[in-house]
Amino acid sequence: MQLEARPIRIDRFELLAARRRDQLIDIDVEIDCSSGTYIRALARDLGDALGVGGHVTALRRTRVGRFELDQARSLDDLAERPALSLSLDEACLLMFARRDLTAAEASAAANGRSLPAVGIDGVYAACDADGRVIALLRDEGSRTRSVAVLRPATMHPG
Repeated sequence: MQLEARPIRIDRFELLAARRRDQLIDIDVEIDCSSGTYIRALARDLGDALGVGGHVTALRRTRVGRFELDQARSLDDLAERPALSLSLDEACLLMFARRDLTAAEASAAANGRSLPAVGIDGVYAACDADGRVIALLRDEGSRTRSVAVLRPATMHPG
């Protein structure tokens, strides 16, 4: 299988242990990398560069975005308690920057209207005065664009 080359970012590549067995060397490493990094391809490419070959024998993901392993639930726990681990508001506020809205801005966002941009990079959570996420927005030029309206005005008539 041929993997398409694309830019990646390696923030940390730490050698934790090395073991020699006959002609083989097993190494344990911890890697902090950008989303979309193929660790198996990284091992292959590193082995090729060293002229020794390389492959992954064990792989454990310890973080995805802002979610750490200690926040994960076991499969048994999920089977026993299938409820959500986070509310939609909590998940959005963990994943995105936050913008607090005035009542007028919250109403506009709930109706899908654009707001003045505030200079936040990427997608961000736009919250009402109660901390509820009304919409996910993105600044485009001097205005915002709705990526997703989570609490449309039709849910809160009046």
